[in-house]
Amino acid sequence: SEYEVDYIWVHNFYGVELDRSIDFQLSQRADHILKTVASKVRFNRAIINARDEPLADYRKYRRLHLLIGDSNMSEYTTALKVGTTALVLELIEKQHAPQLELADPIAATKQISRDTSYAWIIELRDGRKISALDIQRLYLAAAKEHCDRDEDTAWVLHEWEAVLHDL
Repeated sequence: SEYEVDYIWVHNFYGVELDRSIDFQLSQRADHILKTVASKVRFNRAIINARDEPLADYRKYRRLHLLIGDSNMSEYTTALKVGTTALVLELIEKQHAPQLELADPIAATKQISRDTSYAWIIELRDGRKISALDIQRLYLAAAKEHCDRDEDTAWVLHEWEAVLHDL
């Protein structure tokens, strides 16, 4: 394939194998995530980069680096990704986030990305199975109930719900 060189580099650097049985994935990064949290990005691709690197005045600003967030040139997609992330962080800070724990976040990420049936069923730590869309719906309901409202938040909530409905 025309991208085989990219996979050879990724395989050599991160140990990611090219899977020829998959024609399409939802996430360009799912196969490259190796840990849930790590402080050194270069050799430990993680969902969350926990290193203390604010890229600004560290006394004023903190930085959350989510490596799982795919790059995208769509302004709509970027606005929805940033908006929903902000709402989830607000839920966590206010201690109103749904209490769910994935059995294996890395495997779930790959499984969701590769699921061409669109079921997106994953396992929780307690053994229950749930769809990724139902998890999103739980977070959406919590955000509607507990997050501060302004015009931007109203837009994010409306669009988040519309996307989940369309999916």
